[in-house]
Amino acid sequence: MMRHLLLTGLVGGVLAGGALAAEPKGMFAQFLGVNQGYPKPEGPDRYLTSYRQDLPWGDLQPEGPGKWNEQYLADWGKAVLEHRKFGAERMPVLLYTTGWAARKKAWSFTVAGKRYDVQAWAPGQDVNTRQATVTDLATGKVENSKLDAGRMPPEKVGDWEAYVERVVSFLSRPPYNVRYFQIWNEANDVGLTGFWNGTMDDYMETIHLPAAKIIRRHGGKVVYGGYPCNGSMEHYLGILDKHRAWDTLDVLDIHYFPLSAWQCLYDRVSRDKRRLAIWQTEVGFVPTPIWVPNSYPRFFHWAISHDWKPDRYKFFQFASWSPDDPKAYGYNCNFYRGETLTFHGKALMTLGGLLEAPVVKPYTAWETWPRVKTEIDEGKSSVEGFDCGDRIVLAIHLADQNGAAMFTDWANGGDSLPMDSPEAKLEVQFPKLKPAAIKAVWKVGVYGSKAPLAVKPGAGGKGVVVEVPPFDRDPVERQDNRDGRMHTFYLLVEKAGR
Repeated sequence: MMRHLLLTGLVGGVLAGGALAAEPKGMFAQFLGVNQGYPKPEGPDRYLTSYRQDLPWGDLQPEGPGKWNEQYLADWGKAVLEHRKFGAERMPVLLYTTGWAARKKAWSFTVAGKRYDVQAWAPGQDVNTRQATVTDLATGKVENSKLDAGRMPPEKVGDWEAYVERVVSFLSRPPYNVRYFQIWNEANDVGLTGFWNGTMDDYMETIHLPAAKIIRRHGGKVVYGGYPCNGSMEHYLGILDKHRAWDTLDVLDIHYFPLSAWQCLYDRVSRDKRRLAIWQTEVGFVPTPIWVPNSYPRFFHWAISHDWKPDRYKFFQFASWSPDDPKAYGYNCNFYRGETLTFHGKALMTLGGLLEAPVVKPYTAWETWPRVKTEIDEGKSSVEGFDCGDRIVLAIHLADQNGAAMFTDWANGGDSLPMDSPEAKLEVQFPKLKPAAIKAVWKVGVYGSKAPLAVKPGAGGKGVVVEVPPFDRDPVERQDNRDGRMHTFYLLVEKAGR
């Protein structure tokens, strides 16, 4: 049973559901994507424009060199066109090594203090696995292991190149005109991720660099293969430096990093005067109810404050769906469980409705008491302001302190605000607004509850003041904010007609 009703006509239509918006979708939707989804004319898909989907080598070429599953590729092309009817693009991920093409000779690599001595494959053995002896270099302990051949380098780089060529040459031409191609997924040698067995030198030389050359030759754009959060920005940038890979990329892509990582990448790109996009093609695979309200506004506000243009910044939830079974992989980490919206999906419906506009700009003419400022640290209290044309939206996040539902203004005298008290108020000042310019003001909860708020003239006639109770009257919103330890709600200011 759904814990919350879907939003259908909240706040004078600002949060209305309804049919999927026609192209072009607004800036917030241009920012958002999802993994493994298929567009629908309702729900969170209204606020998505990018869909990331694996296009496995083994599905296209399961039997060996020169034998292609042409129908699989044709079906992929049809799916691209179907997505586009919904104003969305489908991005293929080129991966993994099909068993027959995986490296067959004996070889060794060292990762995280362990040496992997991979045995040569012999006829009659399973082509999808390789036997390996693993030696702990610190202790000398030796153990036997089976490695997934699909996560290994190819025996012949030319086989990998033939697969990439087949996909890119087909999908980049009319009527499909796919622009972005992602190479692999989460390769790293800081520690094995389960998606690459080898060193990053091997990965760059046998996978990334050959594929990037082919994608560029067909006029496509190269998306890095999702550098994973078991590494560091220093390591990631070092790989690109070592292999002189900067000019082989159009998109720097990372997975599950905090917003500070985007700032790090932005600083490096700006220093080098490069025009590279910055994406996260996997985020949010957590069963934490408050993830979307706490993270999405921060990342989007940062993006529109840093030289925004379409496709420069993107944010993909992992994933769209899981079975409606508590034992299922990814249960409650996605937008849907079965046909039911999760708290992630419901939260995106609320936020998407608030920010649905052709153009969204940062709005900074606000102050609060107790004091809150805009923070990129997702663990800190923050306010992000958005100007959506006919309305202003503030996303307000108040961090719990010491396990209590108590916001503390550490930077300005240590004043505190009890968030479980219906009488407590956060004062929000808008020094550049006049009462006559405001149609209505609402507090909006993370799942769409709403309550009208009064507007008062500011001190000395300067601007207006709104007192917002952090306390959530909706019991589910209140409990999920408590569980997330980051109390989030929205202040919606509807402007009077101009």
